[in-house]
Amino acid sequence: MKFFSNKTILFIILLVAIATRFYHFTEIPFTHDEFSALFRTDFDTFSELIDQGVRNDGHPAGIQVFLFYWTKMVGQAPWLVKLPFLIFGILSVLLIFLIGRKWYNDTVALLSAAFMAILQYPVMYSQIARPYISGLFFTLAMVWFWTLIIKKPGMSFWKNALGLIIASALCAYNHHFSLLMAGIVWATGLLLIKRALLVKYIIAGAIVILLYLPHLEIFLHQLSLGGIEGWLSKPDNDFILKYLGYIFHFSPMLTGITVFIVFIPLFSGKFNLKLNYKFWLFTAWFLLPLVIGFLYSRYINAVIQYSVLIFSFPFLFFAIFGHIKNQKKWVNGALVAFILISGLYTLIEKRKHYEVFYNNAHAHIVIDNPNAGNTENKTLAIIHADKEINKYYENKYGYDLDYVRYSDFNTQGAFISFLKKQSHKYKQVYFGGLSSSSAIIIPIIQSYFPKVLWHNTYHGGDTYLFSKETSADRKVIATMTFDKKEKYGWKGIKKKGMTRATDDSTNSVYHMKPDMEWGPGYTLLLDTVLTNQNNFIDATIQFNIKTKPNEMLFVLNVKDGDETIFWKARPFEQFITNNDSMQWYTAFHSAKLSDIRLNGGELHVRFSIWNKGKNDIWLDNFKVSYRTGNPRIYGLIEPI
Repeated sequence: MKFFSNKTILFIILLVAIATRFYHFTEIPFTHDEFSALFRTDFDTFSELIDQGVRNDGHPAGIQVFLFYWTKMVGQAPWLVKLPFLIFGILSVLLIFLIGRKWYNDTVALLSAAFMAILQYPVMYSQIARPYISGLFFTLAMVWFWTLIIKKPGMSFWKNALGLIIASALCAYNHHFSLLMAGIVWATGLLLIKRALLVKYIIAGAIVILLYLPHLEIFLHQLSLGGIEGWLSKPDNDFILKYLGYIFHFSPMLTGITVFIVFIPLFSGKFNLKLNYKFWLFTAWFLLPLVIGFLYSRYINAVIQYSVLIFSFPFLFFAIFGHIKNQKKWVNGALVAFILISGLYTLIEKRKHYEVFYNNAHAHIVIDNPNAGNTENKTLAIIHADKEINKYYENKYGYDLDYVRYSDFNTQGAFISFLKKQSHKYKQVYFGGLSSSSAIIIPIIQSYFPKVLWHNTYHGGDTYLFSKETSADRKVIATMTFDKKEKYGWKGIKKKGMTRATDDSTNSVYHMKPDMEWGPGYTLLLDTVLTNQNNFIDATIQFNIKTKPNEMLFVLNVKDGDETIFWKARPFEQFITNNDSMQWYTAFHSAKLSDIRLNGGELHVRFSIWNKGKNDIWLDNFKVSYRTGNPRIYGLIEPI
C-alpha cells in the first residue's frame, strides 16, 4: 500500500472539506446578516459606501468593500457571492494542517484538519459571506508566516514579514475580533522572537499599524456606538461550556472520540503530563479572545457570540492534541476515519445542518403563503418579516402577494380590532414570522382563529395556517373565573374583590379598586409542564374599565428559587380596541421559554396583575395555557 500515506489522508480530508461546504452549494440561502450586507452595497461611489454602508454598521470596512466590488463583478446570485468564502473555508483546512505539522507533527496536523473539515462551526461560516471564515483564513495565514519567522529565523526575514504584514492588515480590516487575535499573536512574538530580529519585528508591526491608520477614525466612531445589546444578551457564566458543546455538535459520541484521542498516549504507555510552552501558547491563543470578549460583554457591552470566536477556535486542537507523538500512517488513517465518520454523522443526522441551514424562515414566509401562486387570495395573510428580504423572495419566485404587515399596527388593540373585523370575511389566517416576532401574536390570532391547521418550523422563524374551527391545540393549565375561592397555584384573590358583573348578575368577576395594588396571580412549577425549552406559556385575562388604563400591568415573572431571572410587564392600555366603556377587552402575555435562561433549579413562572396606577377595573376569565414552540428556532447554535 505504497500509495497510502499521510498525504493521501490529507487529500481525503480536503475532499471531505469540499463536500461538506459545497454540498448543493447553489441552494444555500442568504442569511439575515448577508442580506444586511448586500443591501449596503447599493451605492454609486466608494465614499457613499463608507459613509452609509460601513460607519454605522459595527464591522470594519474590509469585507463590505470587497462585497461592494465583488457583487458589481459577478452579480448577487447567492452561490457566486459566497464562492470566495467557500474557498477560504477549504484553504483554512489546509493551513491548519501546515501550521500543525510545523509546530508538532503529521498526526497532530491531520487530527486538527479532520475536525476542521467536518465541524458545523467552520462548515457553516464557510457558507456565509460575512467576515468570519475570511477572518479565520487571514488569521491562519498570519500565523503561518509568523511561524516561519519564529521557528526558522535563518530564512529571509522580510520575505516572510511581507506575508505576515499583509495577513495582519487583512485581519485588522476584516473584523474587530480578528484584529484582536492579530494583536495577541504579535504580542506573543515579542516573547519568542530571536533577540537579533526584535527590531525588525517591531518595525514590521509598526507597518501594520500604519496600514490600519486610515481606518482608525471609523473604528473609534463604531466604538462610540456601543455594543449590540439591542438583540444580543450578556453571556451566562456557563458560556464556555455551551461553546465547547457547540464546537463538538452537542454530541456525546463526538466528544467521547475527542477525549479518547487525547488519551491515546496513555494506552501506549508514553503519556506525559509535562506541559511545554507550546501548550500554553495555543491554550492562551484559544482562551484570551474568549475571556476578553466575555468580560467586555458582561461589564461593558455585549459583543461575544460564537461567530466572533472562530478566529481563535482552531488553536484548541493544538492545545488538546499537541502532546501526541507522530503515529504510524495506519493509526493516523484510523483516527481520521473515526473523526470524519462520526463528524459527518452528527453534522447531518444530529445537527441536521443541511436540512436546517438550507431552509431558513425568510424564504419560507413567502413560499408557504397559501396565496402564493393563487390569484384568488382566499386566505388572510399576515407577516412579520423584513420588508426588503420579503421583496427579494417575491421577485425570486415571481409572486405578487397580498398580505398585511404586523409592524403596520401601532398597538395590539389595533391588531385585535383588525382581526375581529376580518374574522367575518375569512375562514383562514396565514401567519409567517421571525424569531423576533412578539410571543403574543399567536394567542391573539387564536382568539379568533383557534385551530392550527399546520405549523412549519424553521431556523429563525415559523409559518402557520389557522382556521375558525374550535380547537384543543393549546393545553390549558389553569383557569380562574372568580366564582370560587382560590385554587392551587392562585394567589392574590381577596374576598372583597369577588363580586357580580354589572351587566350579568349571574357572572362572577373580580373588582380591583384603586387601593388594591396587586391582584390575582398564578404560579406554576415549570418542571410540571416543561417538555421542550422552545415552547410557550400563554396567559390571558379579560378586563373592563370605564376610563383609559393608567399603568395597569400584566406581569410575567420567572424565578429560579428566590432569584428573578426574567421579568416583563405588558400595559393593559395596549389592548384597548375602542372607547366603549362597557366593552370587555382581553389582555395577553406569553413566556417564550427559548428566550429565558432556564439553567435548571426550581423554576417558577408567575403571571400576575399589578395595579400600579391605582385603577378601578373589573377582571374575569384569567387563563394560563401551554403551547408548542419551534425546536429549530435557534437550531444552528443550540441543540435540536
